[in-house]
Amino acid sequence: MDFAQIIERVVDMAERANAEGDSFSEDDLAKYLKNLYEADVLKLQTFMYFGRAEQDDVHELHEHLKGMTDSQDDAVKTIVAKRLSLPSDLRKALEKSKDLGIDIEASF
Repeated sequence: MDFAQIIERVVDMAERANAEGDSFSEDDLAKYLKNLYEADVLKLQTFMYFGRAEQDDVHELHEHLKGMTDSQDDAVKTIVAKRLSLPSDLRKALEKSKDLGIDIEASF
């Protein structure tokens, strides 16, 4: 599964959890994230913040966040905790990536 597909799935799951407002959908999101490769979860966390930030250097942001994140579980908890704004943040990150010519499929 490529990274764009992961983003689509996470956006869909977060929107469902937000609409339903129940912990079951939130748990599904957490389980899905925990089953991804650690590199993809960290990249997803970076994209979440990239969508919020005014910073244009996604690689620098990624390195900064990797240094601040102790484990994949920490990244999952952070992403799930931000699920209300997650769909919007990820969509903004995708748009920003296109505008800046960032290949989201490349490793960071």
